[in-house]
Amino acid sequence: MAKIEATGAEILAMLKRCTAALPATDGQFPQVSCLRYTIQQKSHTISDVSVFDSANSTWKPLDLQRRYTVALSDYYLGGGFYNTLKGCRQLFISTMFTRDALAEYLANTLDGTIPARYAHPQGRITIVDD
Repeated sequence: MAKIEATGAEILAMLKRCTAALPATDGQFPQVSCLRYTIQQKSHTISDVSVFDSANSTWKPLDLQRRYTVALSDYYLGGGFYNTLKGCRQLFISTMFTRDALAEYLANTLDGTIPARYAHPQGRITIVDD
């Protein structure tokens, strides 16, 4: 697990790169939290990108110049499928495996029970035909 600092422009580039194969499924599709966006499936464009501001519990437009903190696995830190975040400033690198971090989250944060809110998509990603 790792934490990096990425600009809004780098985050947008990552979203464009890892959704470019739609509608084909190729393993690059990002699973996100605190980020929402719309994908125009045919033109492969990304729009309406917003970031959750936890201090105010509001969604704000992605600022391409701003630096954001991003959590990701070491696979993506090294480039992964997209290679767009590879040069970002590293803030923290854990020795914990992703599987162990997930198990710890499930056990300690969720008390071993997955809440009903995770049973359905949470509306962070919208895919439209254009």
